[in-house]
Amino acid sequence: MSSGGGERPARALSEFLDAHPPWRERLRNTLDFSAVVTELERDANGMKPAQRQAEQLRQVAELARFLLADVARVARMYQRTWQLDVSQPAALTSARDLYRDLGDWDMVRRLAEHEAEAATDPLHKARLTALIGELLLDSSQP
Repeated sequence: MSSGGGERPARALSEFLDAHPPWRERLRNTLDFSAVVTELERDANGMKPAQRQAEQLRQVAELARFLLADVARVARMYQRTWQLDVSQPAALTSARDLYRDLGDWDMVRRLAEHEAEAATDPLHKARLTALIGELLLDSSQP
């Protein structure tokens, strides 16, 4: 199965859907995966509080990354997730992984910078700082 972020193994999708049985059933009963993702995104957008909405939207973005080739749509979902709950850096990490798969190193750096600002674990922050430094060095190479 091909997605905008490169090959995603069918096993990983199966494991993801094992954690979301209602989503698995919705996908089994349709040929239009994009419509299901749209419905799930709409459901997530209606959730309260913002932290719950952000987590659900991040999960929908993960599903969309498995199923859809629309990388821009997935990236927008990750961005919306982070805007809803900046204390939850999982969306930044997922978005950074998406852009890494695409080879967009400038976006990887910018997302790592945001993630480093929000990081509370000193070791994680140090790893992100090292990544940012490497990306800055690589970008200055001719």
